[in-house]
Amino acid sequence: MHQFESFFALLLAYFHELPDWLYLRTYTTEEIKKAIQNYVDDNISAATNGAVSTREHFIIHAVYAGYYSDELKENNEWNESVDNIDWFIKRAGQRYLEAAEYKGYSMGCVSLQDIHGTDYC
Repeated sequence: MHQFESFFALLLAYFHELPDWLYLRTYTTEEIKKAIQNYVDDNISAATNGAVSTREHFIIHAVYAGYYSDELKENNEWNESVDNIDWFIKRAGQRYLEAAEYKGYSMGCVSLQDIHGTDYC
């Protein structure tokens, strides 16, 4: 699940004023969790601090580096690609939010009891 946190931070880096490399070194887990929750809830504007308001614009900028043309909107493969990427982000995001290790992290300690049977908190 840690990989998804890093992946989503990489997607979000486009929407922050800091240079990408600096944002990727300074983001917090809580910030990413909140942004993922906003994305899963279809609140794209909150996830991107108002930079974009639709999942399509999020994907155009974060995944396709701003590549877009009016012709693409009419292209079924393009729309299917956007839908598939959105599905993946939402599905992986939901699994990330439900992961035991991240639920524990939000409470200030990572309880490994659920994972390994021993409580280290």
